[in-house]
Amino acid sequence: MPVQEWDGYVIEIRRHEFVARLLDITADAKREEEEATISFDEISSKDRETMRLGSIFRWVIGYEHTVGGVERRVSHIVFRQFPFLRRRIGMKPGSGLLRRGECSDWNDRPGRSGHGS
Repeated sequence: MPVQEWDGYVIEIRRHEFVARLLDITADAKREEEEATISFDEISSKDRETMRLGSIFRWVIGYEHTVGGVERRVSHIVFRQFPFLRRRIGMKPGSGLLRRGECSDWNDRPGRSGHGS
């Protein structure tokens, strides 16, 4: 069960962490207003290898219910591979890339419809 969701993009890559600008999906924000420093421990090794400046991701924090009925807090970051979107919007950090209505529909590509990750 999601409690908090953000769309984000990478603006700086450091040795053990990265910095991202975030659009608060939960609060129905209209443009990114938050910045976060996120440890590489939060993402997969594959994402660490392929992450670049401008890489786009969805970050969800919520609760997971195990088979035994235990509820635990989880944080999940999923990077998306959208080279066509990066080209279309230019990927300049701080330029308001994740404005609601412009780039939040990740399926905004010819021949695709609907929503999803």
